[in-house]
Amino acid sequence: MGKKSFVIEAYKHRVVMDADYADKTWNILEHAIHDLYNHNVRNISFEELYRNAYNMVVHKFGEKLYSGLVATTTSHLKEIARSLEATEGSSFLEELNRKWNDHNKALRMINDILMYVDKTYIPQTKKTHIYELGLNLWTENVIYSKQIRTRLSNMLLELVCKERAGEDVNIELIKNITKMLMDLGSSVYEQEFETSFLQVSAEFYRAESQKFIECCDCGDYLKKVERCLNEETDRMCHYLDPSTEKKITSVIEKEMIENHMLRLIHMENSGLVNMLCGDKYEDLGRMYNLFRRVTNGLSKIREVTTSHIRESLKQLLTDLERLDDIHVEFVQRLLDEKDKYDKIISLGFNEDITFQNAFNSSFESFSDEYISAETISGVNEKYEYEKIINLEFRNNNFFQNALNSSFEFFINLNPCSPEYISLFVDDKLRKELKGVSEDDVEITLENVTTLFRYLQEKDMFEKNSNPRLLRSFFHFTC
Repeated sequence: MGKKSFVIEAYKHRVVMDADYADKTWNILEHAIHDLYNHNVRNISFEELYRNAYNMVVHKFGEKLYSGLVATTTSHLKEIARSLEATEGSSFLEELNRKWNDHNKALRMINDILMYVDKTYIPQTKKTHIYELGLNLWTENVIYSKQIRTRLSNMLLELVCKERAGEDVNIELIKNITKMLMDLGSSVYEQEFETSFLQVSAEFYRAESQKFIECCDCGDYLKKVERCLNEETDRMCHYLDPSTEKKITSVIEKEMIENHMLRLIHMENSGLVNMLCGDKYEDLGRMYNLFRRVTNGLSKIREVTTSHIRESLKQLLTDLERLDDIHVEFVQRLLDEKDKYDKIISLGFNEDITFQNAFNSSFESFSDEYISAETISGVNEKYEYEKIINLEFRNNNFFQNALNSSFEFFINLNPCSPEYISLFVDDKLRKELKGVSEDDVEITLENVTTLFRYLQEKDMFEKNSNPRLLRSFFHFTC
């Protein structure tokens, strides 16, 4: 018979905390909470307080602790609310910020003391966690106090309006208050500040846009819109929550751009046509970047620009028919315009394929309707607009291809193009390039090569060229 194993059994006697002991324990915790709110933490033992809270939960007095915490915290916050309601003048927001910091600091220490409550009792009972509870109680008893609520919103908006007007304000204070509202929950931030902020902003920018459009030309107006957008972005960085940026940007876009699009485009002596005619690349780029933000903004620019191109091409039909020495003038203008539009393409248009298609279509439709086989005029004007478009719309490869296609189309519309180009090359190689540097010769021939590549009837070019000069030219192109 084997030996009987010796087993030490667990101590079965339950230690029970009676109601009186629970009351005494809670009184200790309650007194500590008062001390925390009164900044009297010198004699507080956080370890002892944690143990007391632990014992109350273990011995089934968690509800007494939790309800006592709610009552004690609420009492303190009501006292804070009364103090804030009595605060007069501009110091109200500063006092609110100070009280909030005190509450937040005390709340974090209470959360540490009641950590065991947070981890065990609250998940079991599905109550609100300690820190979140403290935020909710602050919202209910302080922020939602009728007298505080109205003053908070009005004074905060007043500071924002003063800052917009260029006055010196306490940026850090605005930042702290808006952050407090956001910490209390996005819904609190929206209800107590953001909704009113957006309404006031819409009224402000509506008035600003009306003032600007009455006294500014189109270019200056667009600069002011750009400045307003940049300033609101700065406000997001300095004192507003980032979630507001998209909303306030939409307000500015509607009030300052969308509501005035047609008036800006057609503004006399400074609108879109004036910018196109005057090669105002910076203004055109600004208009493109701002109008792309709003519905139908770019389509309006395309419509007006396309219409203007067609009207300009009609005028050129008359102007270019008067040229003397047409072969040299024709090719030189092609080279100049090609260079001009290459520059625009490299600097502009942001790869906007819709503009590419619109401009390509405008030139083709014009050529079908107005240009005969003997007319060379459309080529030059096409390249005038290529420069304007591309300085503004940023290196559009799609648009480059479309414009090249249009350019090729126009060169080959005129059956004399091969002859004109060959005469131009002959003229340059015989006369104007004598005594110039090799680099200058290379640049000129490279430009002519660009035109040559567009020719479909390259054999006609060869037929009309001097054989010796032709060999020099083909040696360069190879």
